[in-house]
Amino acid sequence: MNGFLSSIGYDRWILPALLVIPMAGALLIWVQGALASGPTRASDQPAGADEIATGVASAPRVLALLTFLVEFVVSLGLWWAFDPVSPNWQFAVDKLWIPAWGVHFAIGIDGMAMMMILLTTFIMVL
Repeated sequence: MNGFLSSIGYDRWILPALLVIPMAGALLIWVQGALASGPTRASDQPAGADEIATGVASAPRVLALLTFLVEFVVSLGLWWAFDPVSPNWQFAVDKLWIPAWGVHFAIGIDGMAMMMILLTTFIMVL
């Protein structure tokens, strides 16, 4: 498994992907709501209507579940790719963000953060 993860460059893109996937899912849900028509639009429902009973919430719920499943499956590779012996930050990404100000986008994880990421992505699916 570790060889496969290395071959796809998992350590270079995993942390930014774990930040982008929920944002992409939220954007999909928002666009789906904006493009919905007819009785599936929340704005067409009477005030106080139950969105679950009327079916308005079914598409956003499915999209959210799919987004969370993708997030969880992608994060599972951390379990195999993480080296518990190394005291350094792992999967570190450091990119220059605003060059004029010298601002960097820098993220990395340690052992505790890896466990919290896996726990969070699992709980999101639940």
